[in-house]
Amino acid sequence: MDKENSSDISSTDVSDYIRESWDSISIAVKIAFLAFVDASLGLRYQSGIFSILFSGDFLWIVQFFEYVISSFFLLYSILNALSGVWRKLFIGLTPLFILSIFAFCLDQLFIGQETTASTSFNLSSTLFSGLYWGAAYLSIAVGLTLIYKVQNFGNFAQAEMMLVGAYVGFTMMWSPFFYTIINDEKVLHIDAPKDELLTWDTLFWACVSGFMIAGILGVVIDRLVYHRFRKRNALPQAMMIASLGMAMIMRGILYLRYGAEQFLFVPDVDWRLSSSSTKFSNDAEGQPFYGFWPDWMNQTFRFRFGERTAETSSRMSENACAEEGKVDGYSSEWAASEDFVDSNGNGQYDTAEYFIIDVNGNGIPEQGEYIDANGNGQYDEAESFTDLNGNGAWDDGVCTITEYLSFFESSDSAYFLQYTKSALIIGVFAAVMLLILMLNWTRLGRQMRAVADNPDLAASSGINVERIHSITAFLAAGMSGFGGVLFGMYVRVNPEVGLSILLPAFSVIILGTLGSVRGALIAAIIVGLVRSIAEPILIGSGSALDRPSYAAFGEAMPYMFLVAVLMVMPKGLGHVLNEWQIERTKNKNEWRISDNLPRYFTSVLNSIYLPTFRFSSLKTKINFKGKRVTKSGEPEPERFVEGDYFSEKINDIDSSFKGTLAILGILQVVIVSILDIYTSGPGTAYYLIDFVYLLLQIVGILMIYFSLAHYQTDMKLYVIDLYFQIKDSPSDTKRNLFGSGFLILILFYSIDYFVAGAGTFYLALDYIFFFGQIFGLLMIVFSSFFLFNEIEEISFSKILGQLTYRINFLFLTIALLLWKYESMIEPSSARDTESTLYVTEIAYIFGILSVNDLTRLLLQAITPVQKIISDSFRIVGQHINFQALVFGLLLIMFDHWFWGILLVLYSSNEVVKSVSEYYTQFVSWINEQSQLPSIWPEHGRTSESGSWFTFICFLVVLIYIVDWLPSVTAFTKTMQVSRIIVLVCIFSILAFSLNLHTGFTGMTNFGVIFFAGLGAITTALLTVPSDRSGGHGWAPILGIFSDDFGSAILAAVFVSGLAGWLLAYPTARLRMDYFAIVTISLGEIVRISMRAEPLLRAGTGTTAIGIQMYNLPLEHWWESSMDDHVGKWLGLDEAAPYTVLLAAIALISFISIWTMIEMMQSSPWGRLLRAIREDEEVTMHHGHNVFQNKAMSLALGGAIAGFGGGLWAWLNASVLDDFINPVKSTFLIWAAFIVGGRANNRGMVIGAFMIALTEPLFNLLSAARGDNQSNFHSYVGDIDGAFEWLIIDVFGFMYSDLSITEVFGTGDIVVNLVYFKLMLIGLVILTSLMISERGLLPEVPKRPENPALSSKTLPRYVWPIIVVVVIIIEILILGVL
Repeated sequence: MDKENSSDISSTDVSDYIRESWDSISIAVKIAFLAFVDASLGLRYQSGIFSILFSGDFLWIVQFFEYVISSFFLLYSILNALSGVWRKLFIGLTPLFILSIFAFCLDQLFIGQETTASTSFNLSSTLFSGLYWGAAYLSIAVGLTLIYKVQNFGNFAQAEMMLVGAYVGFTMMWSPFFYTIINDEKVLHIDAPKDELLTWDTLFWACVSGFMIAGILGVVIDRLVYHRFRKRNALPQAMMIASLGMAMIMRGILYLRYGAEQFLFVPDVDWRLSSSSTKFSNDAEGQPFYGFWPDWMNQTFRFRFGERTAETSSRMSENACAEEGKVDGYSSEWAASEDFVDSNGNGQYDTAEYFIIDVNGNGIPEQGEYIDANGNGQYDEAESFTDLNGNGAWDDGVCTITEYLSFFESSDSAYFLQYTKSALIIGVFAAVMLLILMLNWTRLGRQMRAVADNPDLAASSGINVERIHSITAFLAAGMSGFGGVLFGMYVRVNPEVGLSILLPAFSVIILGTLGSVRGALIAAIIVGLVRSIAEPILIGSGSALDRPSYAAFGEAMPYMFLVAVLMVMPKGLGHVLNEWQIERTKNKNEWRISDNLPRYFTSVLNSIYLPTFRFSSLKTKINFKGKRVTKSGEPEPERFVEGDYFSEKINDIDSSFKGTLAILGILQVVIVSILDIYTSGPGTAYYLIDFVYLLLQIVGILMIYFSLAHYQTDMKLYVIDLYFQIKDSPSDTKRNLFGSGFLILILFYSIDYFVAGAGTFYLALDYIFFFGQIFGLLMIVFSSFFLFNEIEEISFSKILGQLTYRINFLFLTIALLLWKYESMIEPSSARDTESTLYVTEIAYIFGILSVNDLTRLLLQAITPVQKIISDSFRIVGQHINFQALVFGLLLIMFDHWFWGILLVLYSSNEVVKSVSEYYTQFVSWINEQSQLPSIWPEHGRTSESGSWFTFICFLVVLIYIVDWLPSVTAFTKTMQVSRIIVLVCIFSILAFSLNLHTGFTGMTNFGVIFFAGLGAITTALLTVPSDRSGGHGWAPILGIFSDDFGSAILAAVFVSGLAGWLLAYPTARLRMDYFAIVTISLGEIVRISMRAEPLLRAGTGTTAIGIQMYNLPLEHWWESSMDDHVGKWLGLDEAAPYTVLLAAIALISFISIWTMIEMMQSSPWGRLLRAIREDEEVTMHHGHNVFQNKAMSLALGGAIAGFGGGLWAWLNASVLDDFINPVKSTFLIWAAFIVGGRANNRGMVIGAFMIALTEPLFNLLSAARGDNQSNFHSYVGDIDGAFEWLIIDVFGFMYSDLSITEVFGTGDIVVNLVYFKLMLIGLVILTSLMISERGLLPEVPKRPENPALSSKTLPRYVWPIIVVVVIIIEILILGVL
């Protein structure tokens, strides 16, 4: 009875517990769990909720994302529910969990598709490929981390620093300095014959030069650009955008100088041989790692996802079929013969006789038209049978053999690691490890960390903050330049490669947490391994899904992994490591010497004293007269032990004779010892002589002892006095004594090593050096003893700090390496050449500079000179603008006298100041004479009227430029103007979206092209006619305007808006930097998807990348009824182009969206977004849901950008993957945003207008190059001439003629205007930020109206008059120019 009740209670409790546990789970987790189950079952059985809406490939793609997103959300929820050790363990296993999620998802997918995907991994290949990708990413990521750690902004120009290093390697490869003399001729290394002997000199000096040149360039850029922003206390966001402009400038310069061709750095042709590799296999004897490399790393693992059975059918007997099924991994099933009707009674199944040809065409087999197999003289039909298996053929004993394929297999394999690949891996990771040691264990590293934590506090502590910024810029750029040289050895490089490495490098530093070098190192390895593991999986999965292009998704793996990890760890991996380090430090005391030395060693040190006294027993002190007294002040009693005969006798001897007696004792011992050496032989006589010598030596020793023993009190006083002086000295003095002992010991030992010879003189020197070493050793021993009282304060870091204070270990290491490997890196020693780089002399210089005391002495001597020079430049800089002076002189040099003289005058600050004062006085006089209020508003461009006035002035100038642009005919002019209108509207709409996200809400969005790309793809994909490949047949605008259905542009707006809303959940809580990189990563994922996913190809063949031949809005209506009328109305002799209609659609859309955004921003919601931008926490404390409002902002901005993307698709008439390239989209929109002005929609229009004009302007310049009649032909010639002058005359000393002909050939050196345009756009961004961070039209804050000033404002009718007058003046000036 009791058992039954207990059982009932137990089951009830369990059910209640389960119900309560389920009820306690949040709704979001429940939805995620149901989505996970739905996706799992849907992938496996091709069903699920989404099967109602989709089918085919689109269904499993949707379910794949449903599975991944729900899994990551559940992973994140589990992580938040854990604590303590379990949480740490879970975090550590997170990468493994992520890989398991994808593996299980793929397995379910291929089971549902009834196919098998086979993936093979060679472990050594996977490991080294991962390390290679990690090293490539880390070469940029380490520089990004250093800059962010100290200067607190993300540097988009870091990839260009890596490219600078790569191109330094190419330039040195073409340099005539590195050559070999072959048959009395100088042959460059790249042209030398193969001899399978590697030379290192070119590689070594290329790495050194790449590091130094990139580092110096980084310092120059830091001083010219970022230093100015720091002086103004600019926001990190402004510096990050400035680095974007700097990146575009540097990329444009590299394009102009080296072109778009890809180059490979070959330090020696033997580096590219197949034999220049390391073999990893179980039989690789003679290789460096043989015996150390584990055998299991030489395995190839094969994994099978999906169906793991294979069936084959064949006819055989039942016994044979049973034998086949007995083999391991196989099973068999035998089917008996199928029943048939034996028509001819021959006991076997007969098939139809072979009908050869129907001669008379009657369809009846007649004699001669068939083969009479059985010879019965008639045509026989096939006998009827019962088809059991439905295969349409009669089966006689069919055996179905099923092979069960294992999920995992392994086999032995070999891998060859190229030397060029290993050089990148070893070089980059070793450099980063040295950097970590420098940051953690050197004084410079501590100073950098102090500046990173608090620059003001560091400056108050005596640290030169700007010097640290310069050193950081040098190290960051130098590390990337060093990595660029090694990267160029393995991968062909052009200026576009930098961007493909930069964005994954940003993913690395975010995964590792911004500012954490250690986190970046670990994250680089993880991301590299993720990519190397993913690539074989993508290849195998693509083959199984009939998508071989899926291998392209390998490039997107860093971005996908970034989003996945941030969903689980929003603050990155480095933050987790830092928390672990802090917790470990709290739970563990600082490492101390006393905790690690054996106890007996401590007791031995405490027992090392002079024979006649013990320091530990001294309880007295020395008085001011030097006399030894006790604590009570009485003289200390003599410690000399009396009572023996010799002591009493010696005590009676005169003091002066006691010293003589000691000397005589020493001489006696020495002379007797010498005689003992030279008078030796066999026999009793020699034994007696040895015994006499022994007695004489003992007597001499006693004479020394007793004579010196009398002086023991004085010796005690001296030693005790020295003891207390050192004991009472500060700790720094004791540590300096300890360090000095080491230096003296090392110094005398080194001199003794190098100064060697025969003779008495060298013997005396040896004794001197020996006593010097003894002295240093005694200093170490005594200082160690004195420091034992402070043993608790001494740590390894303090000792290392003292050593690094005295010795620069980096310079010392460089000197030792140069001495060690001189024969390999000195060109004259490495090969038959006359070139020399004075390696020995350089090593001596580094060796001398490794002594920090000497370096500090030199700096003290140089500092006054440096101060005089800097003061001179500062004084001159107060009167002269050097930039304006240089540009003015350059213009004068190329015969542009007017603008050159104008800039030279502008370079004089005194002239500018005088003109400014005269202008101010003139305006004041005008206002006084007219008795009217001031024309210009009180707040200038930041007032509503001033902003509108500036907007109209800029707009008039830009419209005039559009009208002024030359064209061949009226038709081409119409096309040109209409295209500019559409571009201005598109860029303005996209800038509105960016302004809503970044300008008003404060979310730095570098992924505006992500939303625009979704809109363009959706619009184009849906409007491809259904009779073409991949087409859906939707209407572009609305189905009521055509025979099609739906609305592609509304679908694009919905998809982009939904993407913005969903994006808020994993990213809205991320910090600014993380959000920026995640959004630009999403744009890259979309771009790569266009190359890899066949469903995103339509309009042409399925193999062609992109979407083409889709319907355009109202195109049929325009061409059938409107183009001729509009052409006549525009004064054309032919029909108006379709771009005119598109311009009208774009203008209407642009005005509607602008009006909507202005109304929204003037509403309470717009003010709430501004509040979120200024301070999220304050806004949250006022009761507002910050997350929800951010999601709404993302959704609305995404929808607007999606509409702009649709317009862009209509203008281009095709959507290709290059359309989403950040350089051609995102960066241009950001340029419009920066130039126009943040949080001002009028500024967005002006900025977009300026960016849109760059294309026709540069097209004009390109056409003018070959047109001698063009007004711009001379300008293009001046640009080409200036470029050639810079290449040949200014910088020609830096490279050889070969480096010029390799790029420009033997013809003229001209500017590629496409890349010149890229450089100028970057220059516009950078200049705009340096002049004014707020842009041409800054934000207009909401100000309450001041009644006192209302009477002083101008009447309303005055403003139109002013605007008209200004427009007339502008037109006149532009007409003259």
